[in-house]
Amino acid sequence: PPAAAGVDILLTGPAVAPAGAAAPVQRIVRREAPTDGRTVLCLVDTPSGYLDAALLAGAFERHGAASRVVVAALGDARQVGPAENYADVVDLPAVELHMHLGAGSIAQRTADAALRCEALLDEFLPDLVLPIGQSDDLVTCAMVAGRAGVPLLRIDAGVPPPAMFPAQRLNATLIDRMAGLLCTPSVATGRLLAQDGVPPERVVTAGSVTLDGVTAADAASPLTSALMSHHGLSHGYIVVTARVGAGRLSAQALGKFVLMLGRVRGDRPMLWLVCGETQSALRAQGLGTVLSRAAVALASMPVYSARLSILKRASCLIADAGDELVDAAMALGTPVLLVDEDGDAPQPVDTQSRWLTLSAADLGVEPLTARRRAPAGGLAADAVATHVAAWLSRLERGETGALPRPAEDARPSALREAAP
Repeated sequence: PPAAAGVDILLTGPAVAPAGAAAPVQRIVRREAPTDGRTVLCLVDTPSGYLDAALLAGAFERHGAASRVVVAALGDARQVGPAENYADVVDLPAVELHMHLGAGSIAQRTADAALRCEALLDEFLPDLVLPIGQSDDLVTCAMVAGRAGVPLLRIDAGVPPPAMFPAQRLNATLIDRMAGLLCTPSVATGRLLAQDGVPPERVVTAGSVTLDGVTAADAASPLTSALMSHHGLSHGYIVVTARVGAGRLSAQALGKFVLMLGRVRGDRPMLWLVCGETQSALRAQGLGTVLSRAAVALASMPVYSARLSILKRASCLIADAGDELVDAAMALGTPVLLVDEDGDAPQPVDTQSRWLTLSAADLGVEPLTARRRAPAGGLAADAVATHVAAWLSRLERGETGALPRPAEDARPSALREAAP
């Protein structure tokens, strides 16, 4: 769909900033949103979370689940990327906030997150809060909303982060437990939630909103086809997104990393998406010849939506621990290899993700050659909106218990499949 019409208005001020906050909350108002119906507050902390929230905002409005959706990113604008990453993929949110959390000690961050979330609740009076992600700040905000009596919705529930991120996995579980309604990607993930003790009446199968985002990004990214054609690629290549700087891969380790890529590539094509800083470091160290000999293709790092499209066709992702594509890769079922620069990280018991040391001689996982058909995109956001509209209506009438479930053969076939 086209980007939302209208001129972005950026207002920076203390409207939702508590006293003593280090930085004011930034507010972007793109168009007027009705305030006489339900309001949903989406809290996001990653680019994929922002894309999920934007998809859901449109679906909620179409299905009458809410008349106003406010999207609040917990960090600054750089955390989710510039708007051009998404404007060709979805309608951008009518109201968007950047809360600038993340500085200071754990105690200070927790206090700031609680105060700012409380201020958002006081201003917007949401009927529903939707935390998308698994950061510490998101857990704090979910707890504040829950204690304030605001219902919580969890999408793509039951799909934890990779096992090498135990803190994030715990956070995801905590938010799942707090949510009043959990929308899962598949029947299989719903069963996993039941095994973990989540009451079945709180769980509905709706498909993966993350896969909705990947599908929408792929359809809106003509750059991908041109890039594939330029490098002679189709499907099944290994995509690399590891980058230098900002606490990620060190420039000193770059030479070893390049040699490792040549060893583990085997006979599979490999495409490395490089940012400007990484490209400069490669040039400064004269590593272009090594990459050429190893048959590793280079391409400039495109915007996030184009990276999703490139990932969709890949058989494996090699990235650093801070990469924005990890959650999308997990939803797609694509093997994820995270660079272990020091070589001392314990290997998780996980068939889809693992650490890759700079001395590795092989990938250590089997790249996908023929991926099991993932749930089709384009269904989940609408399914979530339908469930939410019914669930909120029941809460407003004072009814409790499980939502009426459609007959098994009436559900879209994609929602009856196991998660990838």
